[in-house]
Amino acid sequence: MAKDKYDLAIEALNERREELVREIEALDQSIASFKRKHGANDRPIVESTKRIEDDYDPKAKLAAKFAYFLKKEQRFLHFREVAEMIAHKEGLREDPATISSKLSSATQSSKKSGSIVKYQEGNQNRNSFWGIPSWLDENGKIKPGREFNPDYLSRGSSSMDSNELFDFK
Repeated sequence: MAKDKYDLAIEALNERREELVREIEALDQSIASFKRKHGANDRPIVESTKRIEDDYDPKAKLAAKFAYFLKKEQRFLHFREVAEMIAHKEGLREDPATISSKLSSATQSSKKSGSIVKYQEGNQNRNSFWGIPSWLDENGKIKPGREFNPDYLSRGSSSMDSNELFDFK
């Protein structure tokens, strides 16, 4: 059966996509080579956009799963958000809060090495989002396009102070 114009268009788009993936891989190799030759030792988690969708491994350690979602989303993420992504991807019934807590522990070495950095919105620690150091500008602000999902901001408690909370008149 002959290919119609839509099949040809899809085929052409897929070919172009493959070309772009090869170009990105070549750029990643060039960057890595340049860093090795010139002593740059910062190794961000995001190294390539190569077929991220196909690379998810449910058997991987939690830190690797976190890195997978950073690569896929290309923006700052909240542990709770990633926990929900993991639960959805793997069909888990585990409470995302439990997975979130495990993620925090599992990424300790990445935090200490500086491979991932924390961006905290406001003064509540629960409004901490994690990303790659290069996603922050020189002032420590998130670069455009790397912003976190505001749905994961905790609004905190009401503006009542503790005296009002326990006023049982």
